[in-house]
Amino acid sequence: MNLKKFDSVNTVATGRGKMTISFNHSGVIAISGKACEAMGVESTVCLYKDEDSERDWYVMPDGPDGFHLRKNTTKGSGSAFNSTPLARQVLLDLDWNEKKAAICRIVPNPVEVKGVGRLYPILISSARKPEL
Repeated sequence: MNLKKFDSVNTVATGRGKMTISFNHSGVIAISGKACEAMGVESTVCLYKDEDSERDWYVMPDGPDGFHLRKNTTKGSGSAFNSTPLARQVLLDLDWNEKKAAICRIVPNPVEVKGVGRLYPILISSARKPEL
């Protein structure tokens, strides 16, 4: 038997206090409390994909016709929404074998896109598996 111990010392969420967004294959998309606060999210978000650069994704706080957010009660602060097609599309764009779930960092400095608005880049290259 080869047991690995998980406790409060060796099991620390590395995303705490960071601007992150997570995607899971069942469609749950969660935005960290830090990201919600920094982006000034109030009630909705839109995600954008740059079709000229397949791995460039962006999040827009309170965008028109956005996904309605609910308070994320399972992980403490932050908000979440459901969209299975969107979550699976983002997971498909990852160039790794793990397609069940991923956590990505959000860049704290938005880019202003003419005709669209203020978009925060999602660092798909920073994707990692969620920890226990």
